Amino acid sequence: MKKTKIIRIILLTFCLIIFFATSASAIIPYTTYTYDVGGWMQVSPTAYVPLEIINSQTILESFNKSSDLIKQKYSSQTELVTKPLDTPTDVFVDDLNHVYIADSGNNRVIGLDDKYNFRLMLSTFTNDQGVPDSLSSPTGVFVTKTEIYVADKDKSRIVIFDKVGNFVDIVPEPASDVMPENSVYKPIALAVDNAGRIYVVSATTNYGVLSLNRDGSFNGFIGPQKVTYNVFQYMWRKFQTAEQIESSERFVATEYNNITIDEDGFIYITTNSINESNVDAAIRSRSKKGDYAPVKKLNPNGSDVMNRNGLWPPSGEIDYLNFATAGFTHVGPSDICDVALGPNGTWSIIDTERSKVFSYDEQGNLLYAFCDEGDQKGNIQKLIGIAYQGTRILLLDGSASSITVYKRTEYGDLVDAAIKNTLDKNYNEAVKYYRGILQRNNNYDSAYVGIGQSLYRNGEYVKAMQYYMDAYETKNYSEAYAAYRKAWIEDNVWVIPLVVIVLIIALVQFFKWAT
Repeated sequence: MKKTKIIRIILLTFCLIIFFATSASAIIPYTTYTYDVGGWMQVSPTAYVPLEIINSQTILESFNKSSDLIKQKYSSQTELVTKPLDTPTDVFVDDLNHVYIADSGNNRVIGLDDKYNFRLMLSTFTNDQGVPDSLSSPTGVFVTKTEIYVADKDKSRIVIFDKVGNFVDIVPEPASDVMPENSVYKPIALAVDNAGRIYVVSATTNYGVLSLNRDGSFNGFIGPQKVTYNVFQYMWRKFQTAEQIESSERFVATEYNNITIDEDGFIYITTNSINESNVDAAIRSRSKKGDYAPVKKLNPNGSDVMNRNGLWPPSGEIDYLNFATAGFTHVGPSDICDVALGPNGTWSIIDTERSKVFSYDEQGNLLYAFCDEGDQKGNIQKLIGIAYQGTRILLLDGSASSITVYKRTEYGDLVDAAIKNTLDKNYNEAVKYYRGILQRNNNYDSAYVGIGQSLYRNGEYVKAMQYYMDAYETKNYSEAYAAYRKAWIEDNVWVIPLVVIVLIIALVQFFKWAT
């Protein structure tokens, strides 16, 4: 009887383990990972977990529960307010953690509060001429501390509202002589710096980002993308006449597709129109240049100043095939379509082809990659937008017309704390957090490098060299070794003349003995 009871307990325990394992895998339907120095995927603990989903139903429910004041404000637009989301193209979070959705198909922008309840809608307004007006296919939204800027694509303008939804101003289309030949001004994304300058990404414009003043006056193009073409095209043009070259396809710079800006005025821009072979070559060669990078960080002069000091360039996926084969539905490098800025210098890009998120620190180290294609909670059918809301991440699904909210885990908190303490120069604290990371994920090369860098800054060069060796980080190892050698010479400078004196005395005694 006792033996039977023990067997039952064992079977029950086994069933519970299977149940909870199955439940955990059902909750988190994707793998979180990084890449090692050899380009091999290293599975890591989950950094973000799905928390909730914002969609047409949740927005409608929150509107129905909203105050009488809000309902009265939109009483004449109830039909539009209650329409399901249709082709949302952008998501943005402001300094109050309010969420804005550019709902292009419904010609509106929806505003939610920090709890994702309906707050406002931008659609129709009376313009500065006193004429009734409306948005037409708004594709991008950017919000400052006082105003909401909307990229009104089909009307080729930027429309500005205050934070409660009242019309403020229109930034008109730049003068026709500003735009390049065969280029039409169609603003699809924008960012605004602290001085009020507006940076616009325009569809079909391949000369860089437009810098505009509030009155629409043009400051210039910044950050033009490098011209790309393949070797065959280059060689063929060598044999063409001037007339043939003129009449043939022109090789123009590629276009940008999204933009954001940090508090210091550095602009982050993305593109997915660079020749794939060039992107692939830059990844395989571990290039630190931005010539063929799908994401750049521009200073106010338009120069790329992004740090690419990680094991691999911050370009998204590393382990991919360049040809189609059974079992692989995606071919080639990541298709990058948006970038968002997180806490403590971290930032993320999204791969719309694979519906994945890749997060980096300010040095370009991959912190983690997560998410995947699918319709389970946590997966995204077509990832087209990303925004940070404090420690949370919001991902816009273009196919499902929804936003999934992700919460940072304890492991994600450890990574962030290690980064923060490193930035604050609390190196001893940073080492503690990095070691906490390694206890949970001993394949995390960036933690070895992080500990090595903290030890290096504390002058513990020998220990730093060991951690760099564990991560196969040759560059930092060389720097630590050089610092160690220099420190040793400085600490033991008295040894050199002593050795010389001893050698001289020994030689003198030797010659005396020899004679």
